[in-house]
Parts: sequence; structure tokens; C-alpha cells
Amino acid sequence: MPLSASLDSSTTGTGLLVRVGSGVAYFHQRRTTDADPSHRIMSNIQTLISSIEDLKSLMLKSNDVISTALDVIKRDLDSKEQNVDQTALKFVDFFSEELSKNISGGKLFVAKMNFIRQNYDRHCYQSLTPIYIELINKPAEGWAQRRQLLLTASAIWRYTFHGRDYTLKSQIEAAMECSDCGKFVRPMVERMIEEKIWK
Repeated sequence: MPLSASLDSSTTGTGLLVRVGSGVAYFHQRRTTDADPSHRIMSNIQTLISSIEDLKSLMLKSNDVISTALDVIKRDLDSKEQNVDQTALKFVDFFSEELSKNISGGKLFVAKMNFIRQNYDRHCYQSLTPIYIELINKPAEGWAQRRQLLLTASAIWRYTFHGRDYTLKSQIEAAMECSDCGKFVRPMVERMIEEKIWK
């Protein structure tokens, strides 16, 4: 049996086996890569880096999708807001014309209400008190009808622009049955139905 000698390198995982007297040398490489802790750590780090890169790429794509969606929503809201404003302006013009047919100074009253609606809180309508008193013109003849008409106009305005309230709706319906206020209220309610405001 020939004698053999081996030379191992623990750092490279290779070995050289020489059979004495045979004239043959064998090169043998051990499989140490799977068991090598430094190799596993490097492999795990590479996997982690790759996962982070994938996550960053996914996040960038998600941000693009979200940004695009937000742009579409903003354009849609802007468009709807413009449509609402245009509808509101048409309604305000109609309101003004109808009120001025029934009371002198009706256009001024509506213009003041619209200014408050566009620039202030809904509770600022109290600032209309002086013009309200002036338009009623108590004790001149017909002051009670003018007062009732302005109260009804105010109820229609608040119902239209500040929320559908059952009490306001009842007040408007009652005024529709009145011979004086009905002339103003009926066309207003018809327009509100047309504009899908009356619910």
C-alpha cells in the first residue's frame, strides 16, 4: 500500500494529496462554502440589499401612482367646484330677479347676502339687520308683508347654501301657501327642484 501525505489549507478549503511512490498527485477541494459563516453573512447582506432596492423601486412607483391619482382627484374637484360656482351664480341671479319683482331693493338684499356667503361665516348674516329694517320700512303700508317676504327669502337662501334643514323647508312650504309670499316662493321652489336643491 503506497504511503500518502496530505497538505491542507484551512483558509481556502483546498487540499493536496500526494501518494508517495505512485507518481500521482490528487488535488482535492473540500466543500466548505455552505458551512462558511462569513459566506452566509455576505449572502444574507446581498439579499437584504437587493430587497431594499426592490422596496425602494416599489415605493417610487407607488408614489408616482399616488401622485397621479391625487392630481386627477384635484382636477376633478376643481372642475366640480367651478360647476357648483357657475350653478350658484345662475341661482343667485335668478333669486335676485325674483325678489326684486316682489320688493323694492331686492337685488341689493341678495347682493349683500351673496357677498357674505362668499367672504364670511354664515353667522355674519346678522350684519344685514340695517338693510332689512330699511327694506321693511315700518310703519309704511305693507310693512308686514315685506317683513314676511324677507324672512322667507332668508329661509330659502339658508336652505339653499347652508344645508337642508327641515324647519326651513317647513317655513318655505308654509310661505308658498301665502297669497303674498307665494308669488315669490313658488318660482323659487320650482327652480330649487330643477337644480336638485329641494329635498
